[in-house]
Amino acid sequence: MYTKLILFSIILNANCQHLEIKNLNHDPLLLLHVRNCYIQTGIVKVIHPINLTVLEENVNLFLDISRKIDRTLPMSNLIARKSRQLLDNLYQLKPLQKTRRQKRWDSVGTAWKWIAGSPDAEDLRIINNTFNELINETNKQIQINHVINERITKISDTVNTLIDHHTTLNTILLKDIDAIILLLSMDATNNILEDIEDAILRARVSLPNSKLLTIKEIFLIESILNKQGIATRFPEDALNYATPKIASTNEMMLYILELPQTNGDCKIFEILPLITNNTVLTNTPNYVIKSNKKLFTTNHPENAVQQLHEAKPFIDSCVYPIIMGMVSHCNATTTNQTNLQLLSGNRVLVNNAVNLNLTTNC
Repeated sequence: MYTKLILFSIILNANCQHLEIKNLNHDPLLLLHVRNCYIQTGIVKVIHPINLTVLEENVNLFLDISRKIDRTLPMSNLIARKSRQLLDNLYQLKPLQKTRRQKRWDSVGTAWKWIAGSPDAEDLRIINNTFNELINETNKQIQINHVINERITKISDTVNTLIDHHTTLNTILLKDIDAIILLLSMDATNNILEDIEDAILRARVSLPNSKLLTIKEIFLIESILNKQGIATRFPEDALNYATPKIASTNEMMLYILELPQTNGDCKIFEILPLITNNTVLTNTPNYVIKSNKKLFTTNHPENAVQQLHEAKPFIDSCVYPIIMGMVSHCNATTTNQTNLQLLSGNRVLVNNAVNLNLTTNC
């Protein structure tokens, strides 16, 4: 196909069945829609308190069982090995202490250590409150989730009931089925310990750990995002928007997931200056975010959620008025070149297509 172009600037959208030519007339800028996005205006914190003291008590309980269990039980050696494995994993999280002082679970910690992430003012306020106070003030910005503690407590209750029924003269006489229940409880505890260790490692590189969360908790995170219009294809996709932090004392650990709170639907445009009348605008941003009558610049147009430090308010005497349909005052430079640029979507920009011959074999 042979076409003679006497237009100023055009976009070609071509495949072997169709060639579409769009005349850009005398427009000084091409606004190329990149994607819809959301600008972060705040943070929603989903806090998972983990009671390390109860977790340690469970491990000590398993150690005590392994010492007192009837050695004629075929699974006694396996129980002993698993109890040692539990102890090793526990002290990856909680160093061995010579004295063990019991503290109230809702007491204020005085020696918090931030294992992953940097605390903000809200984080510091959280660790200086008791958990009862936090629960009473739970709102849209702070949600306390006790699912992990409930799992730990349930294991403890199950094992204690089992031992109460099978202890005779300081010896634990388990039947085979009870020994299997005990081993399953030990495995569940060990999984929690390993998931916490994995969560710490991932949080240090800003990655959340889905294994530490139940599907109900992931649905909660997805729901927080969906209510803001942020669509997710699968529930675990919601974790892509979460930033983890971890703080710890010797008695407890906080696994905090920060989710963005956004202001609604916005659009990201790539800005391409066009050559008109042998002039082209200068000092234009590469990308802008349009939100109603406001513009923002961004260096990360690939992100669906633009974080607070990414989206910078933008207003000038040139680009802003052009986009908003107002009178503009711009700086420009002289050029009479014809430039070709490959765009997304199988399109080509022919910038300053004056008296240009175009051929194609489609």
